[in-house]
Amino acid sequence: MAESRSSSSPKSGGSGGGGPNGPGSVATDWTELHEVCQKLLRDSGGKKVLLCRADDGEVLSHAGAPGFLDDNASEALAGLVADLAFSLAAGSAAVEEASLKLGEDRGAAGTLVGAHAILVVLFTTGGDTVGLTSVERVKTKMRRASELLGRLMDSTPARLS
Repeated sequence: MAESRSSSSPKSGGSGGGGPNGPGSVATDWTELHEVCQKLLRDSGGKKVLLCRADDGEVLSHAGAPGFLDDNASEALAGLVADLAFSLAAGSAAVEEASLKLGEDRGAAGTLVGAHAILVVLFTTGGDTVGLTSVERVKTKMRRASELLGRLMDSTPARLS
């Protein structure tokens, strides 16, 4: 089954095995991560998805529109990512998943992606109103995406460089 891939995803460009988007190329690797983030955004009903390195918080891939966070929400989100990263660094992984409210109508949920990264979904909250989603729906979709991202990241070490 042939599949067309775009090279406009984050971290694309670079060299590897078969040139841009060729087998084993860095561009293909980053494109696959980006595609999983895009799918999670659609499936979860979220507004923004971030995939961050666990060791330094660098954003590896993202999906969604800008402008969802103000300064206070950004600080709270940084705390969520830091809590998950510290748990992973301590080797306990006691906290594998976390969520928080970002004001009256927004929330964030995060989970560990193996020993490599942290996946975060930002979403609007409240009822069954169109455009809003529940934290449980987000967490369910996030867990599935986390498993796939973990397998993708484990399969090629260059994904995190």
